[in-house]
Amino acid sequence: MAERARAAEVDVILDVVAGVPHVFPMFAGGSLEEADQALDRAALFLTQQLRNGLGTEWRFNPGRR
Repeated sequence: MAERARAAEVDVILDVVAGVPHVFPMFAGGSLEEADQALDRAALFLTQQLRNGLGTEWRFNPGRR
C-alpha cells in the first residue's frame, strides 16, 4: 500500500516494527516503548502534513484507485 501511495505522489512513511503485535500502538502510555515511539512519529507526520496544508489540488475521492 505504501508503494502505491508513493507512486501516486502521496507523502507516506512506512515503519515496520518487529516483535510486536499488530495493534501495538494501543499499548502506548508507558506500557510499551515502541508504542510510544510509533504514536510520537505518527503525530509528527500529521502535524507536518497539516502545517504544510493539503493544497488546492487535493480533493477527497473515495472511489479513486
